[in-house]
Amino acid sequence: MREGVLNIALVGAGNVATHLGRAWHTAGVNVAQVYSRNYAHAKALAKALDAEALSSLEALDVSVDAVVFCLKDDAYEQVLAGISLSGTLLLHTSGSLERGVLARASERVGVLYPLQTFSKHKDLDLSSVPLLLETAKEADKPVVSALAAKISSHVLFVSPEQRATLHLSAVFCCNFVNYLYVVAEELLIPKGLEMDLIRPLIMETARKVMTGSPAAVQTGPARRNDRTVIEKHRLSLADSPSYQVLYDVLTAHILRKYSGGDAEIAESKSDNGEKSTVSSGEYLP
Repeated sequence: MREGVLNIALVGAGNVATHLGRAWHTAGVNVAQVYSRNYAHAKALAKALDAEALSSLEALDVSVDAVVFCLKDDAYEQVLAGISLSGTLLLHTSGSLERGVLARASERVGVLYPLQTFSKHKDLDLSSVPLLLETAKEADKPVVSALAAKISSHVLFVSPEQRATLHLSAVFCCNFVNYLYVVAEELLIPKGLEMDLIRPLIMETARKVMTGSPAAVQTGPARRNDRTVIEKHRLSLADSPSYQVLYDVLTAHILRKYSGGDAEIAESKSDNGEKSTVSSGEYLP
């Protein structure tokens, strides 16, 4: 740290690097350099951060307080190949990668994982976003903590197992839920209905889980074990078998949690007219 100012370099110029870089720049952190395998992207982000754009990792300033890697998980092996940054603190921002992926380049490694979804062109306030931290060396904790605290009030050191669990939970509550929005839209549009009609419902559902346990605010036909409605829904999905399977799986889980046992969900007729029964345990281990 030079004269009380944190100095860092960014490796990557995508969604995460853009948001973190802008936040650090605004907070007074000196983002000295930006590297990307796409030099045009590096130049664009570097210009916004008053930084130097690099076309080669060999030009990295090893005296910075930290080099923050913001890459896709499958890019690290190629980017780090043949690079030695011994003595420099290297951090990655992945929720799923072990911090040891950086150990081939330096003995000082760690993680700064922002638990949030990012889109490059959508503004995002990071001040309340949890930043989950790890370091291999105790001596590096103050620098990583100070760097995180510059942009968020929610900074926490976690174990690798805790970070992995948080990442998995995020996939369920963010990525999977968003896909269910995709399904909902694909059911609505062919019927001449707009997504705007269910956005208030989405917002109210989200508001409920912000103040209480999701288990306590679950609603819907599976929650109240309404077999008549469940069967109507399943029949309406007869022409969308993949969505019917998805409906069955989610219904089975909800029935099992709130009704218990292996009660049947519904009966439906196959193409040959035979009835098939789906139970709450059919898709469960």
